[in-house]
Order: sequence, then structure tokens, then C-alpha cells
Amino acid sequence: DASMYTKIIAKETNRGLVDSLNSGLEMANSEFVYFIASDDLVDSEGFNLLYDELCDHDSAQFAMGNAWVYYTGHKPTDVVYKKQHDIFFSSDDDSLRKTIFTNFPKPLLLQGTIFRTQALKDVGGWDKTLVWDDYPMFVKLFQSFSFSKKEFLFRNDLIVSKYRQHDSNAYKNFSKQLNMVEEAIKKLAPSDLYNTAISRQYAFYLLLAVKSGDYKTAKYIVRKIFRQKILLSTMFYVNAEIIQWIHRKRK
Repeated sequence: DASMYTKIIAKETNRGLVDSLNSGLEMANSEFVYFIASDDLVDSEGFNLLYDELCDHDSAQFAMGNAWVYYTGHKPTDVVYKKQHDIFFSSDDDSLRKTIFTNFPKPLLLQGTIFRTQALKDVGGWDKTLVWDDYPMFVKLFQSFSFSKKEFLFRNDLIVSKYRQHDSNAYKNFSKQLNMVEEAIKKLAPSDLYNTAISRQYAFYLLLAVKSGDYKTAKYIVRKIFRQKILLSTMFYVNAEIIQWIHRKRK
């Protein structure tokens, strides 16, 4: 009976996802912990295999598996982590810790990852000053633990969850999404990587806005680009993003 080991918590005030994640981490008293949104689903077979893999590697502090791209009522056939993720995780530690700011694969999913509870507590949990939940946590983890020393694992062949697609997964409010990203980049990126990191994000969201016909947001982003005097670098990454999109469509 699930009610025997299920605890439902109702908060008087909605303080956002980051607060809920930190509350869950504070409550966790087991060696391992896993987080998943209420509208996503666990793939039990892949989850158990990834859990066994993490248990078999004493040095590993977390293990990242893959996820199905899931549409309600349809059998999933596509996965989230593809070639871009494989390339990212084939890098050495120094390159990975740089690329997480300059050209990180999107998305990086909490619901595809099993953690050792203490590892999350050692990096201080989620940053309460940031709205973005997954990316900032992975930045902290990648900076703290070594992939080359197998302090974390990447197994894109093990599908841990079904990542549900609906309106809330889409970049509908581009300016709000960009502000959230800007906030994280400004706080997390080293000063020597900041211009590259923010230019790449401006390029990505500018293309998304234009593609969606949201020219108001496109103008908003262009003003930010001119204000920060990073036009040339942003245009370079606009071209880079277009090339990446073309390559992905051809596959």
C-alpha cells in the first residue's frame, strides 16, 4: 500500500520549485534521493538499472540516465539526451567545466538523475536566490565532482523517466525564460567566460523568438545585446545555433 510510505506536504504559501526541492532534500534521510515532477513518469526498469549502477560505484555521487520525450497518449520513441550530450560528456573535466557555461546541451534533467543525498547537501542544495532549478545545480555538481574519476556517471542508454511535453515545457514566455537564464549566468559564470556564456543564450533565445514570430521579445533581446556591447559575439553564436539546428534536422 503506497500510503504506508507516502507523505503529502501542503504548504500554506507557494514559494516555488527551488523551495520545494530544498524541503525535500532537508527531509531526505536515506543514502540516495531522486526528484521528479508530478506530471513526469518514472521508467521503473531503467531506474532500477541506474540505481544498481550507482550502488556499484562507491566513488560516484550521482548518476545521470536518459529520459523519453513523452506526449500523453502516445508511445514514446524519442529520447532527450542525444549526440550533443554524448559530446559534452566525452570531454575531460576542465573542458566540461568550461563548456557548461559556453555550450551546454539542453536540457539537463533532474528527473533523469539519481543522487547520493550527501552530495547534494555538500554543495549546499539549491540556490534560493535563483528560480532556475536544474542547470544551476548541475553547474555546482560538475564543479565539485570529477567525471574522469567516476565521481559521477552518465548512462544515456538507461532511460529513467518520461519527460512529459505540454505547454509548460515550451518556451512560451521567452522574456521570462531569458531573465531566469540571465540571472543564473550572471551569478554562476566566471568573469572570463561571462560574455561568451550570455552571448550564446541571447543567440538561442533570439532565434526562438524570431522562429515563433515573437518580434517584441526579439527586439527586447537585441536591446540587451547592444546594451552589453556584445553584438559580434552574439551574431557568431546565432550562426552557430543555426548550423546546429540544421544538423539536428537532417538526422
